[in-house]
Amino acid sequence: MKFVKSRHKHHGTVTIPSCLQNIKAERWDETLIIDPQGYFLIKIEKGHIYAGRVVKNMMKGIVYGKTAEDVYQLLIKKKWVSRLDHAAYLGKELHRAELCMQQKKKFVQE
Repeated sequence: MKFVKSRHKHHGTVTIPSCLQNIKAERWDETLIIDPQGYFLIKIEKGHIYAGRVVKNMMKGIVYGKTAEDVYQLLIKKKWVSRLDHAAYLGKELHRAELCMQQKKKFVQE
């Protein structure tokens, strides 16, 4: 297996030892645990991605931006996400929303 060097300006040369452990990911089957900070309803509209924060079935706030990264960075900055699995899910869904917006397709949150 070979990795391509990152183009990120902050990364230097990476050394990969020959004894590096490779761990295969298995199908995730853990029971859903709701983030105590709430959950999000995501939609796209008029060139923006919207993420509405819901806590105890009450919309508490909405963040929006032109890209998935703009939205998830603000969610992190506001500390509206406390679980890593929730952050990963949001990143995936926000990216899907961005792609649908770019391709002028309908977005349905999973």
